[in-house]
Amino acid sequence: MSYNTIDDFRGEISDDVILQLCDDSNSGLTVDMIVLALNNGNLSSLTSAQVTAAGIAAGNISKAITRGDGEVDGYCGKRYQVPFDPLPDFVKSLALDLAIYTLFSRRENVPENRKMRRDNAVKNLEGLAKGIITLGLQDPQPNETFTSATPEIVSGGRIFKRDTMRGY
Repeated sequence: MSYNTIDDFRGEISDDVILQLCDDSNSGLTVDMIVLALNNGNLSSLTSAQVTAAGIAAGNISKAITRGDGEVDGYCGKRYQVPFDPLPDFVKSLALDLAIYTLFSRRENVPENRKMRRDNAVKNLEGLAKGIITLGLQDPQPNETFTSATPEIVSGGRIFKRDTMRGY
C-alpha cells in the first residue's frame, strides 16, 4: 500500500509542474496519460513514443512515492507498526512532502519552499520516532521495546563435568 497517489500530487502541484518534473521526453504527454500508465490503463490511443514516455514518467512518480514512504517507515518503524494502516493524515502529508521533494530533486534547482517542507517533514518524523510528537487519537500501538540492553544467555546446562569426564 502506498501512502500517496498521483491524485495527491495533483492536489499539491499543478499538472504543468508534474510534467516538467517527470516527463524527460517532451513527447506531448499529459498527466492523464501518466495516470493511465500508473493504473495499467488502456494506452492504445497513444503513439509508441508516448507509451514509452508515459511509462518512464509513471516510474519516476512511483519511485518518488516509494522513497517518501520508505523514509517515513524508516523513521517511524522503530516506534510504530509500519506500514501504517489506517494511515494518519499527518503521516500521509509528510510522505507527500518527501515524495514531491524527490521529484523536484531530479532537476537541478529545488525551490526553497520544497526544501523547507522536506526539512520540516524530517524534523516531524524524528519527533515521531522519539515520541516527542504523537499522532493524537489515531496514535497506533507502539512496537514492543526492550527494557534492557543486556543480552540474556540461556543454557541447557553443563555436559562435561568432573564426574562425567573421569577416566579420560
